[in-house]
Amino acid sequence: MSDNPNLPEDEDGPALLQVWLVGEGTLHCSIDMAETDPELWSQVLADLTQHIAGAIADEKGVDPEMMLAEIHNGVTKLLSEAPEEDA
Repeated sequence: MSDNPNLPEDEDGPALLQVWLVGEGTLHCSIDMAETDPELWSQVLADLTQHIAGAIADEKGVDPEMMLAEIHNGVTKLLSEAPEEDA
């Protein structure tokens, strides 16, 4: 049974992604690779991004589409940079 109270009782599945903010802006991610389908991970990232953009927009009182575009631009920039070595 999942620890997620938002899932219907008859649905269950693994938590695929957990993210912690540690120290001064350092992120630590834990990924359950129960799924290796790139299309599924694209869906996860897109859904997550839309939820984050909506939450920030609500908090700041700005347009959700504008916030989504800002996040998209930031992600595009970060993905174009050289990857960091995993510690």
